[in-house]
Amino acid sequence: MQFQERDGEILKFIQFIGDGIASRRHLREIFWPDAKTDRAMDRRLSKLGEKSYIRWSTKTHYKSAGEPSRERIVWLGPRGAWWLAHKLGSPLNYLDKASETWKRRIEKELRSFGYRWLREPKWIQLRHDLEAINFRLAVESALSRMPDFSLEEWRLESCFRADYDTVEYRTLGRGGELKRGMKGVQPDGYFMIVNMVRHNAGLSARTRFLLELDQGTADLERMSEKFLAGGPAYINSHAFAKRFGDNKAHWLVITTGKTRMKHLIDKVIEKVGPGAKAFLFTTSQKWKKENVLTSPIWLQPEGKVPGSLFPAS
Repeated sequence: MQFQERDGEILKFIQFIGDGIASRRHLREIFWPDAKTDRAMDRRLSKLGEKSYIRWSTKTHYKSAGEPSRERIVWLGPRGAWWLAHKLGSPLNYLDKASETWKRRIEKELRSFGYRWLREPKWIQLRHDLEAINFRLAVESALSRMPDFSLEEWRLESCFRADYDTVEYRTLGRGGELKRGMKGVQPDGYFMIVNMVRHNAGLSARTRFLLELDQGTADLERMSEKFLAGGPAYINSHAFAKRFGDNKAHWLVITTGKTRMKHLIDKVIEKVGPGAKAFLFTTSQKWKKENVLTSPIWLQPEGKVPGSLFPAS
């Protein structure tokens, strides 16, 4: 098999866009957008699988995890992980019969460059991880129609899991007493968009967003703790400014439906108070139907009418 440029782009997509995974649907949309059938894609992916560049999901994976999603998932095989590590500067040679020791060395090499090799998807959170990919692709699609704006940075969830900030927050107890808590803040993603017109004029031009993809499974008290730690307590902290450059950002909270969104908004108003304005809420149904950046689908707590992240001029 002759390794092609597109093969490398597929591996990069899995690692750098999908945070270690991609669905068959994603690969078709990005790399075979005009194909009338899946034959060419299936042939190429089969060859990549035979050479250990990628791995495929099977029915056994889903049954063992109890995961209702049936999307066919791809992740990096040993050779794919090695190829990326090699491209990043690793001196390790590829071994046809990769031992467990060699695989661990590849994992270590990738970590040294700030990436993880996800040897197998986390099946229990598969829908969550696929939603993160869907959202990023929606943002990039929206930006393709906004010539004055560009995506300057996107940080994946794994970046925060490997190196997160711990924040102290305060809340009132049931008796009215002031309580302190500590929590690590681990967004589901972070991205920054630049208004090039303002940038070229020497004006403030960067807008930062933290992402929370709520699947409706966490209880409201646990979400309250996330809001307390991740809201103004984190955004206004020295740790945030050190990591991102300043203390300006919004949390984008995407949840499962209107009822769940109302409960979350009530909680953030109750727990965070005036700082609740740092949060913007929408539902999965809304952002998938509209332009995620320019459509008025984001509701601020205590707001009456949803607004857009970047109003159309």
